[in-house]
Amino acid sequence: MTHYPDLSPYEYSESRVPMVNVGWLGPPHDFPTGPAPDGLAEALWRMGKRPRNRMRGFHVCEFCDGRREFGDLPLANGEIHVDADGVRYSAPVLVGHYVRDHHYLPPRVFVDAVLEHDLKGRRSTRRVLRAAGWEQGRSVDTSAWRRAFPGLGWHDAAEEFLAEFGGLTVRGREVVDLDPMRCTGAADRFVQWHKTFREAFPVGVTGDHFLAVDSLGEVRAFSDHGIRRIGPGSAALLLLSEGAHLHDSDD
Repeated sequence: MTHYPDLSPYEYSESRVPMVNVGWLGPPHDFPTGPAPDGLAEALWRMGKRPRNRMRGFHVCEFCDGRREFGDLPLANGEIHVDADGVRYSAPVLVGHYVRDHHYLPPRVFVDAVLEHDLKGRRSTRRVLRAAGWEQGRSVDTSAWRRAFPGLGWHDAAEEFLAEFGGLTVRGREVVDLDPMRCTGAADRFVQWHKTFREAFPVGVTGDHFLAVDSLGEVRAFSDHGIRRIGPGSAALLLLSEGAHLHDSDD
């Protein structure tokens, strides 16, 4: 990937809005390292689920030859944009991987902007979930859903997700129905998906997509048009309600 010094003028592609670079790393150039502020890597991962300036092809991490994963981003395409004090910062989607796995420490002004943006996003998520009937500490009985799919292995991530969100209907641009029983007609397909995608267990539907949570707690959307990795837990539900599953498939 092309290297640009932190806080230098952005010039990777055409932009109608002036931007500055953050996190455009590549050997042999050194970069600042240090302990990441709490929540930074996770915030960057969530922002990376909505990439800007997507291009053909992918970026790979040149520091680990693309062999390691940061969530679902062993390869990355697109940028993260965040504004602060009249300045727009652009970072490659891989910046979350750089922070978590290579201990890259971005400029403080960028860190603060990302954490503030993420806080606002999590507040939006809570508003959407509360409107659906969710409340802190919610825990429902999951035994009927577990018995409905005897051919699929049950895992802790499915228990955690469905105990908190099972039975809810999340409404936004799209309607997300978190009732695994809506997936019983696709039980045979889920047997294959379960084997292929980290023990994906059905959790509901949205439009013509079946939804599942894998053993690492990541939600995926399956349809005849492809498979879309959405994200973890509550953040995935906000993305689904906004139509994230309607983008190009990942697999």
